[in-house]
Amino acid sequence: MDPSTFIDPQLTLPDLLVLKNLLKDVESRDGARSVARVETDVVMISHLLLYLTTSVPSALLLYHHFTWLHGIAHWILHVWYAGTYTLMKHQYVHMNGILAPRYYLVDLLFPITTLKGNGPRRSEFDYVANARATSCVFILPLLTLRLGLMVGNWGQHAFVDVSDPTSDFRSSITLIDVASNRFCFNDGYHTSHHLHPRRHWREHPAAFVKQKARYAEERALVFRNIDFLMVTLKLLQKDYMYLAKCLVPIGEYQTKLSLEQRAEMLKSRTRRLTTEELWSKFHKNKLG
Repeated sequence: MDPSTFIDPQLTLPDLLVLKNLLKDVESRDGARSVARVETDVVMISHLLLYLTTSVPSALLLYHHFTWLHGIAHWILHVWYAGTYTLMKHQYVHMNGILAPRYYLVDLLFPITTLKGNGPRRSEFDYVANARATSCVFILPLLTLRLGLMVGNWGQHAFVDVSDPTSDFRSSITLIDVASNRFCFNDGYHTSHHLHPRRHWREHPAAFVKQKARYAEERALVFRNIDFLMVTLKLLQKDYMYLAKCLVPIGEYQTKLSLEQRAEMLKSRTRRLTTEELWSKFHKNKLG
């Protein structure tokens, strides 16, 4: 999608910046564009180089000469990297790689490493001999990332409309004007991603605006100034009023609701479904 032909001024400032940066990238003649699978994804090449020149040397040094100060610093660094890296990996999976096709051997290294790394250890000594380094290089980052993924994914899919729980519009949410979109490749447009998993991350804002009438018709949920982690936290606190204040009413139904009614509507979408409801709703949709 060419942003020069579709930049809606009604988008929030952060989303406008994403599209305007895309236009700038399209007009650029940077040689690095030829390395990326999608020419405008030079930023991903920058991140790959960043991880290659910081994460790898740091990990190797920890195994060579471990100190707790370095180990904790390494872990904190990767907590900082986690959001952008995870969503870049997400794009890698759905876009069949990050690098241009001629570099396919480099892209193949990622799934091969993952598949082989999931098997049993060849020797217990592999961990015991370097327990401290392994804890900081692999175990702590893995546990932190795993927790973050679970908390984030809960926020993405916690609101379910019982009338049609398998609808992508009614079982996922959209976030605008949030850091997730600026640092994590438009991760906030989660409904758009489910509607079209292979849609390029830069196209989500424009696709959302083009389909906003459908979003309104389906009573989809759109929030602003809140990320998925905070959505989960507020749900655990049962603070539906806070969530209602972050809700962006779209469509006739939502705009007519008072703040208190919006909070009740959000609460109703978190109701636990009975076993009978689960069977009837999901089995019915599968048969249909």
